[in-house]
Amino acid sequence: MENQIIFNKTNNAFYFKLNKEKPFFKITHIEIPSIPRGSQNIYSLLPQFQITYNVKSINQETKNVTLPDLISYISSNQIEAKFKIDEIVTNSSNQIGIEFAFFNLGEKDEDIIIHYTQFEHKVDIKKTSEDFNTHISYSDNVKILFSSPFGQGKTTFLNLFFETNKDKYEVFKLYPVNYAVSHNEDIFKYIKAEILFQLMGKSIEFDKINFNYSEATYSYFSQNIDRILSPLVTMLPKVDETAGTVFEKIFEISKAIKNHKSKLNIDDEKNALKYINTLFEKEGSIFEDDFYTQLIRQSLEQHNQKLNKQNILIIDDIDRMDPDHIFRIFNVFSAHFDSNEYRIGITNKFGFDKIILVCDFENIKKLFKHRYGTNASFDGYLGKYYSRHPYYYDNMKEIEALTTSIVYGNRVERKTFLEESLMLILKDLISTNEITLRDLLNFQKHKFYDTVNKLAKINSVKFKYQKHKFLYFNIIAYLENIFDLDSIKEKISRCQKDIKLRENTNYSYLTEIGLVTLANHNSSSELSRVITFKGDKYKFTISEKMDPGNSNYDYFEPNELSHADIGKSGLISFDVKDFYEVLLLNVDKYKDA
Repeated sequence: MENQIIFNKTNNAFYFKLNKEKPFFKITHIEIPSIPRGSQNIYSLLPQFQITYNVKSINQETKNVTLPDLISYISSNQIEAKFKIDEIVTNSSNQIGIEFAFFNLGEKDEDIIIHYTQFEHKVDIKKTSEDFNTHISYSDNVKILFSSPFGQGKTTFLNLFFETNKDKYEVFKLYPVNYAVSHNEDIFKYIKAEILFQLMGKSIEFDKINFNYSEATYSYFSQNIDRILSPLVTMLPKVDETAGTVFEKIFEISKAIKNHKSKLNIDDEKNALKYINTLFEKEGSIFEDDFYTQLIRQSLEQHNQKLNKQNILIIDDIDRMDPDHIFRIFNVFSAHFDSNEYRIGITNKFGFDKIILVCDFENIKKLFKHRYGTNASFDGYLGKYYSRHPYYYDNMKEIEALTTSIVYGNRVERKTFLEESLMLILKDLISTNEITLRDLLNFQKHKFYDTVNKLAKINSVKFKYQKHKFLYFNIIAYLENIFDLDSIKEKISRCQKDIKLRENTNYSYLTEIGLVTLANHNSSSELSRVITFKGDKYKFTISEKMDPGNSNYDYFEPNELSHADIGKSGLISFDVKDFYEVLLLNVDKYKDA
């Protein structure tokens, strides 16, 4: 959501405290209200001013920046003084606030408005958006099954896609995991309540009918005579017997009127309609079409006509439900949403233009086969939940781009060996589904070298060296921003089982660097070490090597690695499994350091 800060001679400074969960702060526009829309020469009307901002960080570092000259943003056909900036000011959870300063360099006091937005992550979804836009745009594609493994960013993508296309679609969301344990008849009550609540949040105008007092009195009295008289009966002991006799007569008349009315209304067609209406009013019935259901349908239709947008219902978080409830919930939704009989042109009970079911198709398939047997027709069962074919969300390009951005940033200079090591491990964890897009978006809030610099200030009591000199300690510390150490070990262990060899990767050297951490470091780093790894003994000396990509960082590496066992010699070589085995041992050492 976009917000704004108004600057003028009176309000010439502003401090913005950053939200830790949304560390990305972007200036989207700068607006000058005093310049009339449609002015012929905006350039000549620009006031003289300057805006600077200072980003403050936890470690007391600051960054002073002056916003660019607006002249460079003026286009030949511009008709309003609103300049698109799109400058990301902050991008790390290490940053805590922004100090803005406004300098009016002219004589006239004018408002200058900065439009800004905060968001928790940034990811480029352009290519995937184009593909999904084609899929959703088919007019007959009214039921969409949006599939991707758990944690791969289905919800994130859909949020970004519909935010980008908010001029075309109005989105409503249901989260059945919230009421998965409820009875079937109650589930539909919750569905209606959720949709109505969201409709009220979108400023829907509900119909209002005004009755005058006499009309309201007559209507209420005629329909509720027994309820009106009942309180008076309680007063009978306090009045004389004559009053009691009067009330008895009134009740007799009321009963007689009702009996007469029922005799007049004996009609087979009316009785049939009454029976149907009973089903329409019964909560949980597949024919249910009560007042609130009709109200939702009418409101959605009104909303559609007013804004000229398609109404989209997203049913999300299916993957979070217990397997025992998934198919029951599916059946409830099928009963209430899958029909062509409600009204002409409406394919579901509420009249949504499209319904998107978000889940992992392959996982649902496994659960279905487990529950109903291998001979059960899964395609026949789930096929009624999508109009064309499941949409398989593939975000690998976004993940690759995001990982590159996390590790290398926007730099074009030479990559450091430390960064390349982190990149390798992240890629391997991603390829084995141990790190998801959601995890990467959390990593995006943490700068790698912020972690390295923090570690460089810590001396290990046990090893008597700065921790960052053990290369993999830096990577483990970075992973620890998101995961605890036990989770890191579990992820590395599973990765070790599933990982495949990457070409052009020197796993032997990477393993040797990890062996250095396993040696005893209480004495001089130049002395020879002997360690045992996977049953074999190795000896080497330790030295510090300057990172070829950044002279500010160095790390320990082994020299003259050889067999320590008498009679054993030959070439020493380690593979990818060895690398992850030594990385696991490094995590244990990191715990103790």
